Amino acid sequence: SPRPRSPRPRSPRPSLQQDHAPLVEVKTQKPTSIEDFTVHGTLGQGGFGTVLLVEETATGEMRALKEISKRNMNSKEHWECVIAESEALQKLRHPLIIKFYDAFQDAAHIYFLLELADGGTLLQQLEKRGGRFSEEWSRFYCAEIALAISYVHSQNIVYRDMKLENLLVSNSGHVKLADFGLATQRTNRRQAANKPGGGEELAEDQPVCSHKPTV
Repeated sequence: SPRPRSPRPRSPRPSLQQDHAPLVEVKTQKPTSIEDFTVHGTLGQGGFGTVLLVEETATGEMRALKEISKRNMNSKEHWECVIAESEALQKLRHPLIIKFYDAFQDAAHIYFLLELADGGTLLQQLEKRGGRFSEEWSRFYCAEIALAISYVHSQNIVYRDMKLENLLVSNSGHVKLADFGLATQRTNRRQAANKPGGGEELAEDQPVCSHKPTV
C-alpha cells in the first residue's frame, strides 16, 4: 500500500514589519558625476556652454556632455534659461531631436548628458559641400527640420534659436535639433483669454529667457 505523505510544513506567518513592507523596493544609486566619464575632446562651444566628447566609464558609450559654468550664471534669467532647457529636453521625445540622458552638477558646473550626433553640425556639412546642398538634400533636410519643429510646437514650446549651428547630423545622416536654451513655453490662448486682463496676454508667448550668458 502507498505510504501516506507527511504534511507540508507551513511557512511562518510574516511579522508585522514584513506585512507593512513597501510594495516597491527603493534602491539607492550613486549620483552621476564628471568622474564617471573620460573626456576625449571638445565638440563645440557656444553662448551657453562647452560641449565635450566623453566616454561613459561603465558602458564605454560615447556621449556629448554639455558643460555650463556656474560662475557666469549671474542673474535669475540665466538660471531660468538652464532650467528651461533641461525641462524642454526631458519633455521632448522625437527621433529628430537630440536625446537627453541625464543632468547633474558639481560646485563649478551644470552638466547635460546628451546623445552624440557625430556628423557634426549642418553648417559643417554645408561647408564640406562647398557651401551648397543639392536640391535633393535640401528638400530632405527641410522636411526633417519641419517635422522636428512641428513636434516642438505640438508640445507648446517655441524653439526661437533656429540656425545651422544648432542642427546636428547623426551618423546615419538625419537632422537632430539641439540647444533649447532660448526656448519659450507657449501660452494656451483660451486659458489666457479667461484670465483677468487676458486680452493683453492673448497673443503673448511666455519667454523663458531673452539672451544667453557668456561662457
